[in-house]
Amino acid sequence: MRAEWRKFAAGADDVAIDRLRGEVEVSFANGRRHVVRIAEDYGGWHLEAVVAGPRETARLHDARVMAWQRNRRSRVVGYRVDARGRFCAHAWTPREGMTREMFLLLVRTLARDADRAELVLTGADRR
Repeated sequence: MRAEWRKFAAGADDVAIDRLRGEVEVSFANGRRHVVRIAEDYGGWHLEAVVAGPRETARLHDARVMAWQRNRRSRVVGYRVDARGRFCAHAWTPREGMTREMFLLLVRTLARDADRAELVLTGADRR
């Protein structure tokens, strides 16, 4: 039976599901929040959170090198500049063997890392 990510996210106090968009919004105790987009991908889920839009990313000094440097230190969350010029955080996980606890840990970790990067890079809370 295929695990459905919406079932895993349902009922979590800090996670709001947008079923139409395939997103969750993770809320933090400090009042900040961050949106994570979830898409089915080759037997798993690809999770992505926008850290900075194209305009903000263009103002960063060498955003691609910055993403590469962050990736060297991370085992769970990766960073990249996407085709639209946005600075994004991303992760991938297989569906096989996934539990609700593991899924929520991954979603929260990605949202927390993306939100921290957003604060450092832009000083804002827009995503």
